[in-house]
Amino acid sequence: MARPLTRNALTLAVALLVVAAAAAFLRPWQWFGGASAGALPTPPPLIEQTEGSLVYLFHAPTETEELYDTASDPRRLRNLAHKRPEDTARLRQAMLAKHGASSLEDLRKHFQEIQDHMRGMGYK
Repeated sequence: MARPLTRNALTLAVALLVVAAAAAFLRPWQWFGGASAGALPTPPPLIEQTEGSLVYLFHAPTETEELYDTASDPRRLRNLAHKRPEDTARLRQAMLAKHGASSLEDLRKHFQEIQDHMRGMGYK
């Protein structure tokens, strides 16, 4: 005779169904180019470019750039973007080329509505 599902097992089953439904609807693999070839029509809001131990991040909605050296800072606590402008520029150019954009403005325009809303709330 089969045992009835426990409360934890039932909770887990429901959670898995929700995750499966969300994955089918949102298709997160397409955010990173996994399912289609070529540049992304709309890049994700946080775009990452790596080169060796350097990690460049561009957050399009807030227009911020970050640079981390994961060899010396694996938890990404010290933003080096202003201290290492040459590395920041090189990784920025590589990220722009990867996404088929000529400038950060090209990437920002996808997020103009979010930017306007955030500025209306007092963010710069």
